[in-house]
Amino acid sequence: MFINYYPPHPALLEYVEMICIMGHQFSFDDDLSPMYTYMPTHTRFLSFYLEDCVKVKTDHSDFQKRTRCTVIGPQLKPIHLDLGQKNHRIIVSFKPCGFYRLLGIPLKEIVNCDFDASLVIGKEITQIVEQLMNTQDHAERN
Repeated sequence: MFINYYPPHPALLEYVEMICIMGHQFSFDDDLSPMYTYMPTHTRFLSFYLEDCVKVKTDHSDFQKRTRCTVIGPQLKPIHLDLGQKNHRIIVSFKPCGFYRLLGIPLKEIVNCDFDASLVIGKEITQIVEQLMNTQDHAERN
């Protein structure tokens, strides 16, 4: 398991709280489970999944696979995650109002929701995901 935290680029300081690159390869002889209950939080995220994409289960659905880059709004209810066998992700955590100020999307439209980032940010995010997946160094990914 690895977790690396990075401060945001100076141009993003007013929007982004931090960037976290983390991962773990789950196996049958591992004491850690890829199943995880994510507790409510006010934080907004942009998550890049570089290996297995996460699967999400809410009270009203079965597990559903998410895209390689997902916008995650504040969560008022716990959700269940299947992180997959090869979990390697980059999480961009936004400051309060940072997501709105950067992208102009009102908070009320993303509460208890997650979206394919290409629908929210644009098709360019696909190029960023490809670049991140083809880079091996965490500092370079940051």
